Amino acid sequence: MGCSPNVTSRSSGILGLSAIFPLLPLGHFEIIVDLLRAGAVVEDDDWRSSLPPMTSLLNGQKPEERQRLNDGPILKDLIEALGAPTASDGARFQLFSMTVQFIAELENLTTDEIPQEVSIDKENVVSIPSIIRNNDVSQLSRLLQDGNLDWLETTILDDGGEGLKPIHLATRERSLDVLGLILESGCDVNSLMDDGQAAANICWEDKQGEHLKLLLKYGTSTTIKGRDGTSLWHAAAIEDSVIIMKMLVQSEQRDKGLRMMSPEGQTPICAAISAGCLRSAHVLLPYCSTKECWQSHKSIFRDATAMGSFIILKKLVEVGVDLDGVDSTGSPLHFVPRTQTKSV
Repeated sequence: MGCSPNVTSRSSGILGLSAIFPLLPLGHFEIIVDLLRAGAVVEDDDWRSSLPPMTSLLNGQKPEERQRLNDGPILKDLIEALGAPTASDGARFQLFSMTVQFIAELENLTTDEIPQEVSIDKENVVSIPSIIRNNDVSQLSRLLQDGNLDWLETTILDDGGEGLKPIHLATRERSLDVLGLILESGCDVNSLMDDGQAAANICWEDKQGEHLKLLLKYGTSTTIKGRDGTSLWHAAAIEDSVIIMKMLVQSEQRDKGLRMMSPEGQTPICAAISAGCLRSAHVLLPYCSTKECWQSHKSIFRDATAMGSFIILKKLVEVGVDLDGVDSTGSPLHFVPRTQTKSV
């Protein structure tokens, strides 16, 4: 079977796979086997390109092709063509592990139940996502034994276009022990996903407090703006995540974080007040002593009075935030609860 000499991988110039997978009829992996046997190099784009057709087959598309794969030798041939790579082999290892997992799911088997003639070397048949989700430190330690840590920075573990690397998946899955080992191994704590988020951006809920604490220990930035331009400060503020907010105000990046603007045009404390999150607003309040901390695209006095928080109103006056004038809704005082009218 011939193929175009122009089908090359991006960095190596040697025959690659990423341009082939999208062109194949669903489930027809024979040409991939031929390319691998001819010396094709597996890169990140290559193994990621194989995820959509495998996922489609598992989701019930083309049941006749699914049956053909079950009955025929092609998946076994694909594994044999990949050899028995280890984690240090990067993308080739990813494609190998993913293919074995695909076989297991296709036939509703567990990894241990995969027939020996299909699984070339069960010691090497591991799924990095499964290791992370199961918080399996012993398995991860085994993968790190050879000292090749490049895959921690380059391996992409999702097919949804997010660009999840091991550090991000460990944080999202709240696998604290595995996250600790990843960081201890020297992984960049501020490594970004495709949408610009770092692992810390995922820690906006109080149940992720221990994970943020660990990331802070290794020097994470809390002021990276990720998805839609929102920072961790804003995400935690509008979630009313008191544990996270208390960690943030004790961090070295507090002054910058308090002045950051959301896409809507609000600093974290104004975002908290607008969202009615009194607890997180009260955590931030003692540190918001300048006008720069009180920027908002809307009437912050009205939001504060609607919350019924005299202490926030008092702070606004002390800082010198300009009092809102009368508009179509009247004066901000109209929002003050009757029980606090005299105090105001």
